[in-house]
Amino acid sequence: LTDSGRRIIVIDLLERFAGDMGPGSRWPLMKHLRLLGVQLRPKTRLMEITEDAVIVETGLGRESITADTVIMAVGTRSVDELAYKVKGESIQIISIGDAKQPRKIGDAVREGFDAALEI
Repeated sequence: LTDSGRRIIVIDLLERFAGDMGPGSRWPLMKHLRLLGVQLRPKTRLMEITEDAVIVETGLGRESITADTVIMAVGTRSVDELAYKVKGESIQIISIGDAKQPRKIGDAVREGFDAALEI
């Protein structure tokens, strides 16, 4: 673990950070974030990004958080245009992973394994 020297704040709409992770992965992640001094702000909605801050909203109202860098992770969506482009060209198409539906890497690996068995 190394300290970047930056003040890092992670906001999330949800009440529980990394709630979809298993406990064996989530616990070390949360511990490392605490050790690095990362501030977690659950139940917080990003409303606006300004020149030098982000405006957030919580149950207590709006707040401005000074920021020089903002990184947004706003979800996932399937990208499967290639499958549609080659469809009908006598090519067998098996969509797996996020091309099929955004999920976890374990799902993609399993689908890849299953698809290989079908070929």
